[in-house]
Amino acid sequence: GTGSFLEEAAIETMGLGMESIADIAILGLRPPNFNDQCAAFISSDIKTASHEGLSREDIVAGLVYSVCQNYNNRVKGNREIGNNIFMQGGVCYNRAVPLAMAALTGKKIVVPPDPGLIGAFGVALEMKRRLNSGLIAAQNFSLQALRDREIEYEKSFVCHGGKEKCDRKCEISRIRIEGRIYPFGGACNRWYNERYNIDLDAAKLNLVRKHEDLTFDFSDKPPVDLPTNGKTIGLNKSFFIDAYYPLFYDFFSRLGFQVILPDHPAAAGIDQKRSAFCYPAELAHGFFLNLLDKAPDYLVIPQVKGTLVPGGANDNCTCPISQGEPYYLASTFSNHQTIKKLTSEKRLLKPVLNFSASTYSIKQSFVELASLIGVSKGAANAAFEEAHKLFERLQKERAEIGRDFLSRLEEDPERFAVVIFGRPYNAFVTEANMGIPQKIASRGIEVIPFDFLPLAPERVTESMYWSSGQLILKGASLVARHPQLFPCYISNFSCGPDSFLGWYFREQMGRKPFILLELDSHVADAGLETRIEAFLDIIRNYRQLERQKILPPVKIKPRAARYDLEKRVFIDSQGRSHAFDSPQVHLIIPSMGARVNEAAAAVFNGIGIRTSALAPADEEVLKLGRGNSSCKECLPLQLTLGSLIKYLRDRDQDNELLVYFMPTAAGPCR
Repeated sequence: GTGSFLEEAAIETMGLGMESIADIAILGLRPPNFNDQCAAFISSDIKTASHEGLSREDIVAGLVYSVCQNYNNRVKGNREIGNNIFMQGGVCYNRAVPLAMAALTGKKIVVPPDPGLIGAFGVALEMKRRLNSGLIAAQNFSLQALRDREIEYEKSFVCHGGKEKCDRKCEISRIRIEGRIYPFGGACNRWYNERYNIDLDAAKLNLVRKHEDLTFDFSDKPPVDLPTNGKTIGLNKSFFIDAYYPLFYDFFSRLGFQVILPDHPAAAGIDQKRSAFCYPAELAHGFFLNLLDKAPDYLVIPQVKGTLVPGGANDNCTCPISQGEPYYLASTFSNHQTIKKLTSEKRLLKPVLNFSASTYSIKQSFVELASLIGVSKGAANAAFEEAHKLFERLQKERAEIGRDFLSRLEEDPERFAVVIFGRPYNAFVTEANMGIPQKIASRGIEVIPFDFLPLAPERVTESMYWSSGQLILKGASLVARHPQLFPCYISNFSCGPDSFLGWYFREQMGRKPFILLELDSHVADAGLETRIEAFLDIIRNYRQLERQKILPPVKIKPRAARYDLEKRVFIDSQGRSHAFDSPQVHLIIPSMGARVNEAAAAVFNGIGIRTSALAPADEEVLKLGRGNSSCKECLPLQLTLGSLIKYLRDRDQDNELLVYFMPTAAGPCR
């Protein structure tokens, strides 16, 4: 999409045609640094540069450099490159792009005569490799017949959902080839299956939908008949309500309240968000407005500090965006009549709950919450006991489904399944996961949420303090070992915890293929379909190569250094111990403000530990950090990493034992 990005940005902001970009860019003398911004932000940057008086030639040159920086930082990343660099793709018809790449890398760039067609040769070579490996069987095709076919487009129609009773109402295109009509498109594989007479029950294969039903569908398991008080309590269908709704529902129902949820995320609510929130927070705004319009008698928006992790650490926490929900929603919609009324009557409740604590502690929090709505301590205690029993029954039912699933899967070693990873509010609810589980299930592959699997025995690193991080890494540990399970990780753009968690997840998976899908309100079905199709194809090839024992060897992990505070020694990667005050040990502190790192360096030097404070980060440091990270991490991580790399590159002493003081870049400082 690089060429398309260049073309659209040039036309939309400067009115330049694609064929004019190269000649104008080459004339640029001082191109601005647009860095590697995506299309959503580049237009604003271009307009700002124009208002600041930069020439058109420099702006276009900066635009060209931005796509090369994007490739270097986000695609190549920290992979090493050699001296013979081959550049292909239609974007190379724009000669300014390989020139910019040569300037950025300092290497010779080789561009073939027809760069846009080289991909076809790659396909041919890949087909030859697969034939030789036995991955596919040889067949005959007539290129002339393919070329001469009569093709015309027919009128599209809206899908009615079929036996799955889907209500997405996808627009289905139709194409006529040699007199036969082929329907295609939509959010799932239904019409592909129709074309090839593939009969399967996608709903039965989609256990993620079962997860959602167990959480929200209580039509067959209502609480015992109790008199109602005629009052309603509103809960927002967002964040950890998507995990603990059964507990809230049963608790409040037993106290005589009718629990109401929003029906759908209102677009007007999403439009009122006051910051560039992640997709789940956008949905929270939309749901909240819909809930306010229902005018409940009470409104409960909990701040969930930690969640239950079977067999995990009790001390964990959820992300700041989810914890902050009760406060930014109340502020955003402060002028809504329902908020005004409930606030004045003290019926807008924001309890702080920690589900990683003991059951007794959780019960006390619910009892305190009940006192705010006029319920006695005794009634609240009894209601919580029963509600907690329901919640535990549902947990056991999920575990039973997971055991049955694994048992059935392992009976047939030829089958494989996809495990959906993520959080309850972005991976296991239909309004947020964009139908990804159904897209996979409609291709005949069973899909299961990772928390249905037996996670309690799995271990997780003690340094992982995110609640969801602990659960996800437990699941990753199990899936990485199981030969028939392959993970699909659903994340969201701008997710701070996932920008770090992704590295741990990749490390757990080793060479096993997995797919990471980042979602927001702009992601389209077509792109998801393509990536899912490719992912399933890769899994099939991987399993076949694994059976033939021709997979590449796993890379050996480098040995790490560590330190022992009690013994005051630094242990290098060879296992040798060195006292902290050894002249060979060098403590490096990155810039965290002149007073902080210089004062800290003085303190350590004062107690005999050789310490240096690095200079404030500059643009070179930022580029080094971005080039050796995924570019999704927060800015402090990129700056501290870049500072370390620059120091290692420029230092005079090669045999020192370096200790780098790196502050935690996300979450509580540990």
